[in-house]
Amino acid sequence: MGISLRTQKLTKGRVRLSLDIYSNGKSHYENLKLFLYEKPVTSNEREHNKRTKNLADTILAKRLIEMQEGNYNVVTGFKSQASFIKYFKQLTNERKGSGGNFGNWDSTYKHLLSFAKGQDVTFAQVNEEFLNKFKKYLLSGKVTKGNQDLSSCSASSYLNKVKAALNWAFRRYVTPYSVAKLTTCLLAKKCSSCFSSINKDNYLPISI
Repeated sequence: MGISLRTQKLTKGRVRLSLDIYSNGKSHYENLKLFLYEKPVTSNEREHNKRTKNLADTILAKRLIEMQEGNYNVVTGFKSQASFIKYFKQLTNERKGSGGNFGNWDSTYKHLLSFAKGQDVTFAQVNEEFLNKFKKYLLSGKVTKGNQDLSSCSASSYLNKVKAALNWAFRRYVTPYSVAKLTTCLLAKKCSSCFSSINKDNYLPISI
């Protein structure tokens, strides 16, 4: 079991950085989508190489910790790199037949897709900044099909569905800490009757 940093020559004098991961006699490749200048000439290129190499080393160190804590599978990769969007969709589908509860989860899923502009989002990307931007998106107005503002209760409900999913992921050791605690609820006192408590939500064990 181990991880090493790999370099691969590209065109235009650049070098790609990736990770070679070895576990249980099998190997896995992760493209870090980072590059270095093979022969840096300017101060900007040298500074770029320094910052990029430091970033690659930081990612390598985090991956080693994840592997040591058992959060790696040679087939699915690191849990932190799993899709939060797909995970949320799984949780939503498991609530079909639950009436309004499914409708709220489904609406939240659609808003997540809209907020992410159709792009995938990994667990590693769901941090305090992501949650606060999603909160701002919900409050920004004109986000419904009819180009109307969301009610404060709907915005609170949707944010709390995301927090509920993150709390479950934390208990499943997908995230190293409770990301959901990094942002506060919206108007919780005024809208407490509009949504279920996160602690009372009917969580279902979804595999990552």
